[in-house]
Amino acid sequence: MFKCKFGDKIQNFIEQKINAGALYESNKYLLKEFDRFVCRHFNDSTTITRDCFEEWIASKPFLKKSTINRRVPVLRQLGLYLVNFFPETYIIPFGCSLKCIKYQVHLITKKELKAFFDGVTVYCKEIMSRQWQHQILEIPVVFRMLYACGMRSHEVLRLQCDDVNLETGKVIIRESKSHKMRVIYMHPQLTALCSDYDQHIEVLCPNRKVFFCNCEGLQWSHLIIGRWFHNIWDGLPESKEQKGNPFTPHSFRHNFALTVLNRWYREGKDLNVMLPYLAEYMGHSDLEALNYYLHLTEDFSPDIEKAMSTTNEFVLPEVSYGKI
Repeated sequence: MFKCKFGDKIQNFIEQKINAGALYESNKYLLKEFDRFVCRHFNDSTTITRDCFEEWIASKPFLKKSTINRRVPVLRQLGLYLVNFFPETYIIPFGCSLKCIKYQVHLITKKELKAFFDGVTVYCKEIMSRQWQHQILEIPVVFRMLYACGMRSHEVLRLQCDDVNLETGKVIIRESKSHKMRVIYMHPQLTALCSDYDQHIEVLCPNRKVFFCNCEGLQWSHLIIGRWFHNIWDGLPESKEQKGNPFTPHSFRHNFALTVLNRWYREGKDLNVMLPYLAEYMGHSDLEALNYYLHLTEDFSPDIEKAMSTTNEFVLPEVSYGKI
């Protein structure tokens, strides 16, 4: 599987992580990519060297600094394992993270939200002629789940059928960021929508294991949500009118956090007390990210309240798949 000269050690490292209970699928993908890089540029290396690591970083100018910073610890852990066999292994030091620019949240307006979900309906009608039945069924549910649950895109795509209880609305997210499993509950309208979807998709793909699957019954590529999103959003007039950072699939997660915090703010609840509950629901390993939302809510509450008024009447409609 791994082809560089220390590929067998990488495989053993991954197996140790999995045997210890870690959900390591995304990191395994990263290490496969690193293995290919080593084979191309450091084929004679028997372990990780400083030059190898620094050139690997330099080869990723298209990646965000925050993405690089999430990947570096994986290679550091691999190095700590390899040094047991190869003392000359370069151990990536702590504190070498790249300085990141603070991301500015795109506040989704009610107009943008309505335009997008209206666009979902139009897009599904357009692709109906291409006989993409799976996508016609899945796209409306996937984006409503992103909106209503604050989940990450990859968390939605990795859901197994057994992870979604269509009676109680309970959803088990098994491989989240930092490999932390968590449980959330869906809104009853979303649960009903998922149940309706499940009945229809089961006809096309009986006995599937992945809740949202492609035509072969397998998990979609992690790129598919972004592709669907841009096919829907980029052609809308509202996309040309947006200001600041662009509206992206991850904006639904920001919208969820800000909507919850804004509601608590209006209800007079102590946000510092409530924050850990929201952090647990959204799968944050600490409160730093949510503190950013908290400051936004405190500083711009009137604007947020105006922009994020209740939208369930058009986001979670009570419709069957006879009226996509």
